[in-house]
Amino acid sequence: MSTPGSATHAIEARLRRLGLSLPAEPPRPAGGYLPVVEHHGIAFVSGQFPFAGGALSHHGRIGLELGEDEGLQAARLAALNVVAQIRRHLGGFERLQGLLRVEGYVASAPGFFRQPRILDAASALFTEVLGDTLGSHARTAIAVDQLPLNSPIELCVCFATTNTP
Repeated sequence: MSTPGSATHAIEARLRRLGLSLPAEPPRPAGGYLPVVEHHGIAFVSGQFPFAGGALSHHGRIGLELGEDEGLQAARLAALNVVAQIRRHLGGFERLQGLLRVEGYVASAPGFFRQPRILDAASALFTEVLGDTLGSHARTAIAVDQLPLNSPIELCVCFATTNTP
């Protein structure tokens, strides 16, 4: 439960203002690995896809099967799933010290070079929801021919936490 003035309360309020909600249960890993691993105040969120309601919301490559607008939507949804994984792992947002790095893999058609624009949707969501201090991050955009499950995007995120729960 969040208390007024807490980071969790502030983030929940931002989500409501934006008309967004985090999934009650973040997506399960697609294989034999953990969704989040934390060690000495640094945590890594395993690759997150644009899942909604237990299913992949978008399929295919941006610039071929999907347009840019669909890619932007997929990036925002994958980012929401990242935030949901962080919330679940930390039991709220009180221990979150901030995002560090976002790696965005974008399944792209040949000749599509706007991966940074697609990832801007995820970056914007992080700062809108977490605020500038917790949501700002370094980032890498990587174009790939295809991704697991035929997803258009996969986000891998590193964040800092306080060392003690």
